[in-house]
Amino acid sequence: MRIRRRRRAKVEDFLPRWVTESFDRMGITEEAIREAYPQKDEPPGLFLACAPGPLLESLRPEMYRAHVRELVTRSRSRSPEYSVATEPEILAALLRAATVAPLNRAGSADTAPCT
Repeated sequence: MRIRRRRRAKVEDFLPRWVTESFDRMGITEEAIREAYPQKDEPPGLFLACAPGPLLESLRPEMYRAHVRELVTRSRSRSPEYSVATEPEILAALLRAATVAPLNRAGSADTAPCT
C-alpha cells in the first residue's frame, strides 16, 4: 500500500488570484527595469507607468511583458512619453471592441442604427 504525501501549502494558495497576478506583474516590471538599468538609475515614474490599465489586467502575461518592454524602450529617449498607449494596450482595446461589436463579412461592426 502506497502512502500519499500531501502537497505542502504555499502562501499563494490562500491569496486571491488577483493578488498573486499583481505580484507576478510587479516581478515582470522589476526584471525588465533591472535589465535595462542595472545601475538602478531608472527614470522617475517608469515603474508606475508600467502599471496595467483595466484593458491589460485580464490578458496574458506575455501581453503585459510586451507593454513593459515598450515603456522601458521609451524611457531611454531624452523625454520619455508614457501617456501614449502602447501597442499591447491598443490591441487590448481592439479586442475588447471586437467582443462588444463584432465585425461582419464586409468589415464593419454589426451595430443597430441609432434612433
